[in-house]
Amino acid sequence: DRNPQFDAQRSSGNTNDLRGKVLRIKPTAAGGYTVPAGNLFAPGTAKTRPEIYAMGFRNPFRMSVDKATGIVYLGDYGPDAGVTDGTRGPSGQVEFNRITAPGNYGWPFCTGTNTATETYGEYAFPSGPSAGKYNCAAPANNSFRNTGLATLPAAKSSWIKYGGDSGTPPEFGGGSESPMGGPVYRYNAALNSSVKFPQSLDGRFFAAEYGRKWIK
Repeated sequence: DRNPQFDAQRSSGNTNDLRGKVLRIKPTAAGGYTVPAGNLFAPGTAKTRPEIYAMGFRNPFRMSVDKATGIVYLGDYGPDAGVTDGTRGPSGQVEFNRITAPGNYGWPFCTGTNTATETYGEYAFPSGPSAGKYNCAAPANNSFRNTGLATLPAAKSSWIKYGGDSGTPPEFGGGSESPMGGPVYRYNAALNSSVKFPQSLDGRFFAAEYGRKWIK
């Protein structure tokens, strides 16, 4: 109650709020925008915003859209809990998300691949108790700050998760956890360049790690 900033159910997990979301709109010449068909919520759906394409992100740092396919690549920062707490939630982990369709990516209810260990408990702050784990198949947003739907779309699994108890792929090296959604390379045979990447990399996603200082 003392600090609404601690309650992501009012923002990322709120279907009637644009924070913690990927928005899909079409700007107009007059300076406004229209909403194309095919987003997560149809225009006119009560307690929702039609601009929302994907929701449930904690801190999406960088994203890109592959123009050839329309697929969105997004890096999402997770919390920094050092260990998993059975009544509160998982240790901190981060995600690369590959968004191919509208959906809910879980925060602040579910993370990673939505296993029981990766699901948060519905905790009564400041001192408990926990009412058990959220249901990732239909997360319930019971916050009094929620202005959107009480039952959310099912949480989708992350594409690549790492950090915390999940560990880190050896190819990622060590260090902080700072995913960035980079671009997909598209080879252009007509481009006269001595430094362009080879055709063998056509269609490959370039992931980046801000803290570990790599692009792979």
